[in-house]
Amino acid sequence: MYFNPIDGSASWYGGGQVRLHLGEVFGMECSSDYRKNDYGNDTIVHTFPVQASGLLYLLPGKRVSPFLLGGSRMGFHQCEWAGRL
Repeated sequence: MYFNPIDGSASWYGGGQVRLHLGEVFGMECSSDYRKNDYGNDTIVHTFPVQASGLLYLLPGKRVSPFLLGGSRMGFHQCEWAGRL
């Protein structure tokens, strides 16, 4: 994915996602990304959003099966800067 913020530098970022089927009724999904933004005044921000979700299939074994989805998301940030604040 390509990202071009108004006050920063344009950059590419990416991530991955995994979905596991834990039987016919339950599933689990996890994803993580990485983003790096350079704001030009010697400030760089690294962001690592992480998400985990549980799936509950309502019609297991059918060709089309709606599911309930619930989970949590956390974001980890690391800031680097040089010079004075």
